[in-house]
Amino acid sequence: SFLLVLDESSEFSIKDFFAYWNNINKFVKHIMFHATLVTLSMNLSLELTRALVGGIGIVLTIPISIYTATYFIHKRSLSK
Repeated sequence: SFLLVLDESSEFSIKDFFAYWNNINKFVKHIMFHATLVTLSMNLSLELTRALVGGIGIVLTIPISIYTATYFIHKRSLSK
């Protein structure tokens, strides 16, 4: 810990202090960046899958609806 370093070394300068905390700051930023990246990649893959399935659903729903409506309209006109 930092306090242990201060007790053992009387030659610990302000420059050393900032270097010490700068290293900790870089480490924390590194961990947070990777955690964010993993979260975004998981959400991105879920969103891409959701968009793909939704697009396929729309592409298939419209022709099926048109075919079904045409079938029933044609069947009704044949029965008259």
